[in-house]
Amino acid sequence: MWRGSVVTIGNFDGVHLGHRAILMRCRTRAVETGARVVAVTFEPHPLAILTPDRAPARLATLEERVESLHASGADAVWIIDTDRAFLSWTPEEFVERLIVERLAACCVVEGLDFNFGRGRQGSIETLRELGDRFQFAIDVVEPLRVRLGAVERVVSSSVIRERLLAGDVEAAAACLGRDYALSGTITPGSGAGRELGFPTINLASPPTAVPGDGVYAGTGRIAGWTFAAAISIGHRPTMGGTTRAIEAHLLDASGAWYGQSARLGFRCRLRDQQRFEDIEHLREQIERDVARVRELIGPTGTTV
Repeated sequence: MWRGSVVTIGNFDGVHLGHRAILMRCRTRAVETGARVVAVTFEPHPLAILTPDRAPARLATLEERVESLHASGADAVWIIDTDRAFLSWTPEEFVERLIVERLAACCVVEGLDFNFGRGRQGSIETLRELGDRFQFAIDVVEPLRVRLGAVERVVSSSVIRERLLAGDVEAAAACLGRDYALSGTITPGSGAGRELGFPTINLASPPTAVPGDGVYAGTGRIAGWTFAAAISIGHRPTMGGTTRAIEAHLLDASGAWYGQSARLGFRCRLRDQQRFEDIEHLREQIERDVARVRELIGPTGTTV
């Protein structure tokens, strides 16, 4: 185990700008002490064990979360297999068993809203008291705020979920520090896009939060190539759709990609889903959507 480390603990869902500020502080403390940075996270989310009906939609897969934690400054990531026994630990047991015995942390870095232990009874003040007792330092990072439209909000995973549900992917990106993205497997669709002259890839149900219904400008990444993309989420009302679909027309792309993985990035929302009086009016609108995507996203067909 990573003894003598600078440690931060949390769900880190989405690894947003607030999380990254904490990891940057960890890196500063690690340089000062010659220690390594260890990020401790949980899988599944504790609410998925305690109250499954209240568990939030995740903003990233576990693999994506670990990759982002490393990219944001963690030397190592410890994934705790969340179960009821672990969640029953008191705040003191949490600190003694995890931070002291397993990690022998020299410093713990957290945000002001950090809670831990059974029923989230432990607070930053609790952590300070236990840090004094067990002789590890505490470094608290102030909440990060960003302006979203006319208001200033504290960056949090819950705010990002709220904005995604509203289709406000630009606000979500302002909190994440990058475009929000969905990953999934490409599956056969209804063929309606090809019939209209704009073939699409269709994503099977992603394991992460899906933005609200609408048409978006963004990107699609497949097999190491990134294309500008017009992304549609909704029930395809003009085509008589009955199920919610996630589909994307990739500009200047062609190929048979069924079964491959794709990643759709959301840059901005173009419009609501709407029912057109006929197929020709829908085709004309899609032409306008694609032209707008090309204008907003720029060159397509780049390797990454």
